[in-house]
Amino acid sequence: SIIVDKSIKINDLLVEDKYALLTSARITSYGSEYSFKTSCESCGAEFQFDFDLQKMLDTEPVRNIPDDVVETEKGIFEFKIDTKDLTVGLRILTLEELDYISQQSKRRKELNISGSETVDFLNMAVEHVDGFTKRDVLLKLFEVLPLKDVRKIRKTYNAISPSLEKKQTQQCPNCSSTVEREAPFSLGWF
Repeated sequence: SIIVDKSIKINDLLVEDKYALLTSARITSYGSEYSFKTSCESCGAEFQFDFDLQKMLDTEPVRNIPDDVVETEKGIFEFKIDTKDLTVGLRILTLEELDYISQQSKRRKELNISGSETVDFLNMAVEHVDGFTKRDVLLKLFEVLPLKDVRKIRKTYNAISPSLEKKQTQQCPNCSSTVEREAPFSLGWF
């Protein structure tokens, strides 16, 4: 285990925290350079792309919080949806909660039970709607919420979730074009 403090549970972390831990472990074990072959979009030449993992960790996590979203002292992100001008309060889900949603979806398929992963997501991520927090009331709302509001909630969730800057650029040695690549998180790291 790379987490020394036993009071920290991996499932209580956010997805990007997990990526940061794995990246730190990779750097500690093999150094911060991660090289892989790629091709230039401009000239087609194949070359070695040298990705600096430490640079990824040193950069502040990206958060694109929209102007109409306000973060409360409790870490809830509030914004309005079109349906009756309701205020939605969102929270960022942990790894355990995201895994639970995925497992629920798999179980429903295995048992041939209807349900919606989107409704499961809304039920976990939405803390309140216009101050209402009772799950049974919210669940009824989520089942009839217009698609444009669901999309806004999902888009806002993606914007407020912190994200490591996983892209870096390098010049093609053949034509000097700038090539941008994302860190390839895979088992090949270790």
